[in-house]
Amino acid sequence: MQALKCTRCGHKWYPRQFTDQGRPVEPKRCPACGSPYWKTPRLSKTQKAELVRIMIKHTNLKDPEVYRDIEWSNLNPDGAVIVKSVADQQDFFVKMGRVEKPVPIEKVVDNSFADHAAKVLGPYRR
Repeated sequence: MQALKCTRCGHKWYPRQFTDQGRPVEPKRCPACGSPYWKTPRLSKTQKAELVRIMIKHTNLKDPEVYRDIEWSNLNPDGAVIVKSVADQQDFFVKMGRVEKPVPIEKVVDNSFADHAAKVLGPYRR
């Protein structure tokens, strides 16, 4: 059995739950740090800056400050934004008082570029 490893805190553990077929059930959070993004590596500052540049170029939202606090694991493997996840983050920041006027995420996010790339290049495969 292969150990699982959190890409955020480095904690390693063995799964405790298994499916009827004997496969390990993927945990929702790291048992040590509690991160729901345990299997998504953090992006470097350079990678985040590049993503912000791409988002500004290919979406209707042009203010780079809006992207500052976004958790970039909200992109699916093909590079499309998971709208519900970003909307949930925006709701959180509204409640915290860090966003004064929420924007309609479903109208702002344009995944046509990522969708076209996935059609041309094929979907991402690990």
